[in-house]
Amino acid sequence: MLTEEGELSMRTRIIAFAIVITVTLTAAPGFAHHSDVAYDQTKRTTLKDAKVISYAWRNPHGIMVLDVKDETGEVVRWTLETGSPSSLMTDGWTKNSVVAGDVITVDANPARNGTKFGRLLRVAKADGTVLTWGERNRASQ
Repeated sequence: MLTEEGELSMRTRIIAFAIVITVTLTAAPGFAHHSDVAYDQTKRTTLKDAKVISYAWRNPHGIMVLDVKDETGEVVRWTLETGSPSSLMTDGWTKNSVVAGDVITVDANPARNGTKFGRLLRVAKADGTVLTWGERNRASQ
């Protein structure tokens, strides 16, 4: 709404400002999510007899911490990012599918920077249960 002098009224400015703030704040969570660029999807690392130290079943991604022996027998700590609880449940996981103390074998895409970090692809449990997540992961098995 314009005043007689052709300027925007204070009310119009406040409404416009409120709209801009609302759009910005509601769109922000969408920008917070990241891609898989940190992981080398052309490589697959297998961690055998890995002991689960912790598994945080949370959004937007779960975090699994594992201790595994390297080639020299030294225990190395790995941290793996998993899918969200909703995506894992779609693939048959429950909150207790993997718990601290479990000894598992995992396949993961390792971090590009060489750190002991990766994106989980597959879990094989001692009882023979195999857990995967995501269509991409099933196709790459």
